Amino acid sequence: MVVKYHFFGKDCLINRALNDYSDLEKNLTKQNFSSSHPAVFVNQIHSADVLVINDQSKIPASNNRPKADAIVTNLKNLIIGLFTADCSPILFFDEKNSVIAAAHAGWPGAFKNITDNTISKMVEIGAEISEIKVVIGPSIRQKSYEISQEFYDRFLDENSENKKFFI
Repeated sequence: MVVKYHFFGKDCLINRALNDYSDLEKNLTKQNFSSSHPAVFVNQIHSADVLVINDQSKIPASNNRPKADAIVTNLKNLIIGLFTADCSPILFFDEKNSVIAAAHAGWPGAFKNITDNTISKMVEIGAEISEIKVVIGPSIRQKSYEISQEFYDRFLDENSENKKFFI
């Protein structure tokens, strides 16, 4: 199994509203992806919701972006994608069992365990935890992100070990 991925930069041609799929096709072609394969994007809502596509009939129409912050699939030749700015794009793959995922992890999703939910859904459709590899894409730098005391306290109230994530 070959897993091909790409992080598009700010010069990306894709229209975030995805109301014009020709932009998407141009960018996929530019990056040597076959635009003849179906592409699935979600309507990200900073949740822990995961869209699972383990059957061709579950591929949503291009004009229907389900509300979720991660996509999990075991289908070959399905392009999955999401948008991020300061949030982290996280890609997961289990090459042995042919299961891949993409998650949008901002602080609300991280707090709600979007990564744990993504891995759980991968396992449900055949992935093995010991086989899952992860790639974390570009996101905002820690030094460029300011938070309130209330925000900080919320994470420490959840788990005092979260202190290590703040400067």
